[in-house]
Amino acid sequence: MTAKEKHKPKRGAPYGNTNAVGNNGGAPFGNLNAEKHGFNTNIPYRIRLQRFIELSNAATLTRSKLRLVAKQLK
Repeated sequence: MTAKEKHKPKRGAPYGNTNAVGNNGGAPFGNLNAEKHGFNTNIPYRIRLQRFIELSNAATLTRSKLRLVAKQLK
């Protein structure tokens, strides 16, 4: 056995690392970057969601409320 076979390093950042502090976990809601060519885009759903956002009061619209409405529209 060699030294490399005996010791496998731990994965991930070392203890106490604060590089990811404040990370919100990815792209914002509604981001289309994953849809490379648009084949998977549900156009009527996007239109209904956009219409809801335009008609609703922007001051009272929160991210969690928008997610609930998006689930209902699907």
